[in-house]
Amino acid sequence: MMYRRLIIVLALFVLKAVPSAYAQAHIHETQESFRHSGYEFLWDTIRDEFETREFERDQDAEQYQGMMDIIIRTGAVYAQPYRNIRFGTFELYPHIIELDEDPPLYAQYRYHGTVAQNGSDSPSDDFEGHADALVRIAERMEDAAYPAYVIGATWIRAAEFYRDAGLESTPRAVLARDRGMDELVRAASLQDVAPEHREFVAERVSNFGWKYSALTDKDKELLCERYLTDPGVDRWVAHFAIGKLLMQRGWDARGDGWAYEVTQEQWAAFGQYMKDAYGHLMRAWEAHPHWVLTQAQLINIDMAADVDSQRDEHFWFQDALRYRADHDGVWDNYARAIMPRWGGSLEAMYALLDQAIELHNNPSSMAYIVVDLMADITWSEEDAHLVLLDAEYLNTATQLMRDELADPTPYKNVWQQRMMLRTLAMGQYKSGNLVVASELLRAGGGMTDTVRYPWAETSEFTRHAPMLSTTASEEIIAALQASRDRDLNTAHRAFKDARRILVRDAPDAEIHGDPLGEIDRFIDSISSRMPKIPFYAMPVFQIGAGICVLAMIGFLLFARLRSQH
Repeated sequence: MMYRRLIIVLALFVLKAVPSAYAQAHIHETQESFRHSGYEFLWDTIRDEFETREFERDQDAEQYQGMMDIIIRTGAVYAQPYRNIRFGTFELYPHIIELDEDPPLYAQYRYHGTVAQNGSDSPSDDFEGHADALVRIAERMEDAAYPAYVIGATWIRAAEFYRDAGLESTPRAVLARDRGMDELVRAASLQDVAPEHREFVAERVSNFGWKYSALTDKDKELLCERYLTDPGVDRWVAHFAIGKLLMQRGWDARGDGWAYEVTQEQWAAFGQYMKDAYGHLMRAWEAHPHWVLTQAQLINIDMAADVDSQRDEHFWFQDALRYRADHDGVWDNYARAIMPRWGGSLEAMYALLDQAIELHNNPSSMAYIVVDLMADITWSEEDAHLVLLDAEYLNTATQLMRDELADPTPYKNVWQQRMMLRTLAMGQYKSGNLVVASELLRAGGGMTDTVRYPWAETSEFTRHAPMLSTTASEEIIAALQASRDRDLNTAHRAFKDARRILVRDAPDAEIHGDPLGEIDRFIDSISSRMPKIPFYAMPVFQIGAGICVLAMIGFLLFARLRSQH
């Protein structure tokens, strides 16, 4: 007992000894928490503007709030619920304007940032007009004390559209680019960002240095240099941005050819770029080891170019799990690193899959990562569906998705959830488990037409999935099973029962495909194959004839009795 108390006292002492800055910084132990922080950051950005809006009808207020929520969710790049019907900011904005002619500036930025990309017959004119609009929005954002990251992104997008219109050398274009860079450098300090939002903003601000097309390659280099030389910029932002830029330059130097096609000069340049990138990413890791996007990149570098004799891909993978066990990029990069083609083995990949299953709900859902790992293994198996149709893994992944549906992660991309559900539904369907397939389709898998690559649907599953996604799925399953057993009469009756249910209770509008149309086609197909019964052999005719005979006999008996009296 004394020993246990001593352990507890020492543990408490260690916890108190942790620097307060680190304790405050290590906030997001799950991806769900991280995504939520991005969602809250953008809502906080527009909250003051949003709350000043007043509506006469509660219905209008609810509709307005819902549309603003879509703008925020798509801006945070997750939980987009409208992918399947191609409904986004471009289509949404006119409905917003009907309720509010001057919506929150962030919503206006998102609209002008996407509308020009949707194209017209004269894109140059459109680009210039939208660039001018973005300049006005950025100026208003400054007056409204918007976060520096959002202001900088608005200026930079304006500069990009001026460039697309062929006006990159004009004073207004140069001003937009310079003002945007100034704001991004200011944002990169993270000083005015709440601790729970810093990782989200840091990733976004760093992306301008290597990822987004908004800046030219030359401007990306300039921005990375400013990040590095400004003492106020957070060191993770500065070193992560330049590290990723150097990684890209390395792959550009290597080229896209097979390894045997790469020259010694190309390999040398590639190796040097990766070494330099590794050095910067190490500095980023040292600045914020709990922002595990860094470890995901270090896995990639170690996989591509062995630059560290002390640390390998396994080290960085295990280090990331210390801070956030469900970072999909970490798992995906490590799975690729241990593929047989890169010197790994199938045994190691299956062991990784088992490890992910063991970590499920400790502390968060691993369902998506498990299915992703099953897909990664598929690349190394000869049979494209071997892993998906493995009964043990398929049923385990299905149960993990049931757990996810019972306790959902609301800040997960809804389209990804639907894709995973459809993928597992396809596996269950091909395994003959129509009831489970229907369960997964009705839970959301029927609201997409996409399965996890590299798997592909069969035409039969594609045809049956819309019907199995409806409330008449029980009748549909009976009809399909009867059809497979060549019991056409039972199948015909079951399909008609299903049709009556769906005529009375219309299918969900988001179900992909045409359930009623498929049912009608099945009914017509079965009708054409059913044997034609002669009229005299039909039950209706036989019953009617029997009634007539009985009536005639009765009439004759009645007439005979009357004649006797």
